Amino acid sequence: MNLDQRSKFLKQQADQILEESKIVEILSRLGEVNFVGSYQLDLMYRPDIDIAVISELRVKEKVTEVVNKFIESGYFQTVGLADCFNFNRGPKKGFYIELVVPKSDQDWKFDIWYSTKEEDDSIEPTNVYNKLLDNKPEARAIILKLKDDLAEGVKYIEGVNGNRIYKCVLKYGIEDKNQLIKFIKENPDKF
Repeated sequence: MNLDQRSKFLKQQADQILEESKIVEILSRLGEVNFVGSYQLDLMYRPDIDIAVISELRVKEKVTEVVNKFIESGYFQTVGLADCFNFNRGPKKGFYIELVVPKSDQDWKFDIWYSTKEEDDSIEPTNVYNKLLDNKPEARAIILKLKDDLAEGVKYIEGVNGNRIYKCVLKYGIEDKNQLIKFIKENPDKF
């Protein structure tokens, strides 16, 4: 299976899991549900889905109610909640929900951030990358190849993430692994 076929296969599995688990329906109790990153961009490389849930207010009671719904569903092996709003000890501000579901001999992971529009840093870049991809269809193959070249188990090599790959390819025209690593190291201000 080539990288494009793999990406399409993962997207089909993701769609099936989303339908079966009712994730969007449950998360809608918190606010506006937005898919971000590889699922939204149709550039899936790993069984991983990122979601941003936007609300004018973050209400701890509401998020714990939603987490309990996920637990009660019995669909997920792992359901976790981190309070990065009141404790301000995370990569973002808000509440983080992690869901894991074993499917087809692999663990599917959901990274969900519940925050305000002002605190979110994922929806706008995803929208920008989507527009850039429309104008550079050849970039899809480059991005998937870089994801493959930079993969180290369930993560990318240190200092690299999906967002940095998209930005390097779509905004700076980078097409190879060594170029990308060098660019990230030499231009920390661009990320």
